[in-house]
Amino acid sequence: MFRDLTFRAQWCEAIIKSSEDAIISKTLDGVVSSWNIKAQNLFGYSEEEIVGRPITLLFPERLKNEETQILQKIYRGESISHFDTIRLHKNGTPIDVSVTISPIRNEEGGVIGISTIIRDIAERKRAEREISRLSAERLALLNARTAELHMTEERLEQRTQELRATLRRLASAERKKSEEERKRLSQELHDEIGQMLTALNFNLEIARRKIQSPDSASALEVAIQISEEIVKSVRHIMYQLRPPQLDEFGLISALRWHIDHLKHSSPLHIILHDKLGKKRLSPDLEMTCFRIVQESITNILRHASATQADIHVMLNASLLDLHIRDDGVGFEAPPDSENSFPAGHFGLRGMRERVIAMNGRFSIVSAPGRGCVIEISIPKDVEQGDHLW
Repeated sequence: MFRDLTFRAQWCEAIIKSSEDAIISKTLDGVVSSWNIKAQNLFGYSEEEIVGRPITLLFPERLKNEETQILQKIYRGESISHFDTIRLHKNGTPIDVSVTISPIRNEEGGVIGISTIIRDIAERKRAEREISRLSAERLALLNARTAELHMTEERLEQRTQELRATLRRLASAERKKSEEERKRLSQELHDEIGQMLTALNFNLEIARRKIQSPDSASALEVAIQISEEIVKSVRHIMYQLRPPQLDEFGLISALRWHIDHLKHSSPLHIILHDKLGKKRLSPDLEMTCFRIVQESITNILRHASATQADIHVMLNASLLDLHIRDDGVGFEAPPDSENSFPAGHFGLRGMRERVIAMNGRFSIVSAPGRGCVIEISIPKDVEQGDHLW
């Protein structure tokens, strides 16, 4: 029995001496009772210097309370495994360590001491700190790059918006120039061609009255009819270029003329719901609304196979609302984003561009078999047109 105990003691002592970890035993009041070579190498104290002294000699001042917590757990028979903390070298240098603490029990199971195994984890901590540093640097670079990308996206978006605004201004200017040219051509047709045709018709009528030959009179009669048809055609072209009602009497009058004119050539039943009142709008706004209605009716006649179209014109405190509804075949309406129209929807795209150029809103509600509704809201321009009819 004695020999077995001696062997066990020698065996334990050999393990402690050869261990790669610092193995320390201490009393229940925290006084060092044993100290192996690894502990001496790790902390710089020889066994003679440290045995009999409190283990808190190795604790930084801010961690002194750890020993109280450790002793409380040991008194309850608990163990502490792989607890990362900091201890001090003899020269005051802090050391990163992992501590495992267990109670030492006698044969009856009572706690008679404390076993502490301390592993140097300085390299691991340095690696963790390096990883943390590299991660922080990578995150900082990622954040910086992300910020640069956001700035680039914002600049691109800003540039895109600027280009769109420029294109809208150019398109608006082009449309205005086109309307001015239409007006000029309409005026020239009226002042020159129209007057010449009227004079021609007048002279033909005089000649017909003076000619006695029935054959010659008949030929002149045909010439007069042709001349009258040419006058009607020229007048129609003039109205299409620039309806004189629009300049003289305003939007509603021009729309009524246009609808009345279509009654003679189209089976489409068009109803104008006028809530505009007697206010005149700005010339640009009146022309924009007229062209939109004109284009809408053209689209309905060409594509919708509709029997009825309703046009609503409403004016409130700040907006002119224009709604155009038909009972035709409908179609899959494009989303409300720009440039989203399928091929062939040039008329719709032109309407949208006209509305957006005047800071308005344009939307389409349609589905196959359910007709189509075009809804437009444009800020009214009170300064350019606020006079009575």
